[in-house]
Amino acid sequence: MSDTAAVLVALLGTIGTIGAGAFTAVVQMRKSRRAGVKEKHVQEAATQADPLVGFDRLTEHLASEVSRLQDAESSQKLRAEKLGREVETERTLRWKAIQLARLLYAWIAQQLPGSDPPSVPGELAPYLTIPRKDPNE
Repeated sequence: MSDTAAVLVALLGTIGTIGAGAFTAVVQMRKSRRAGVKEKHVQEAATQADPLVGFDRLTEHLASEVSRLQDAESSQKLRAEKLGREVETERTLRWKAIQLARLLYAWIAQQLPGSDPPSVPGELAPYLTIPRKDPNE
């Protein structure tokens, strides 16, 4: 072989090796790009495949909020019932006190005719009438 032919064969061999390497690199790049695109689309599709995932989270959040509000409502109902019982107890005690005061004023008027029993406080005046017994009877 001549020197030119040897150089040409060597040059073609080098170009072939470089070309084969470049071709392999291009093929690998396309494969990895496709794989990357495919993985990306698979991940997107997975998140979009179940669109109810976001609704499930929202539902869980709203369910916990409803539960919290129901607990608050039940505690408020208990508190209102307790206050209602306290008010009823105070009313009962107040009327018993007024009845006792009426009895005491009547007893004073009966036992001490002509005497002046203590004056009735202004707030109780509508609820208490003081019986007066005439000492001449």
